[in-house]
Amino acid sequence: MRFFQKYLELILTSIGLLICLLLITMIPGVNENKWYIITLVSLVIASIHGLIFFLVRHRERKLRKQVILEATHMLKDRVNNLMFIIINGSNTGDPELEAQAEQSLKEIQSILEALSLESIQSWKDHYGYK
Repeated sequence: MRFFQKYLELILTSIGLLICLLLITMIPGVNENKWYIITLVSLVIASIHGLIFFLVRHRERKLRKQVILEATHMLKDRVNNLMFIIINGSNTGDPELEAQAEQSLKEIQSILEALSLESIQSWKDHYGYK
């Protein structure tokens, strides 16, 4: 299935060209009707290709939007948790809490640097987010 998705444009274009070539060989003679039929078939094939490509791009846009939304939720949750530790630990004068606050700041930076689809999936699995 991945192969088909990866090479969708090439596969559909090849199929369309094969259909046109078959029509050229199947319709006997060289007359105006033959080229008229082949032109109409080519237009239908091109219209189908355009519709399929539109639907694929629309689906990909929708998936990207969903991934961005999930990343936003994940970041908001993780950063809010770490900021709570920083706010509560930095003003107490306790060296252990201040060290935790410093560690939380470093963790926020590493989270932002390591953001990927895998980290989004692990966050979803951990929190049961759908």
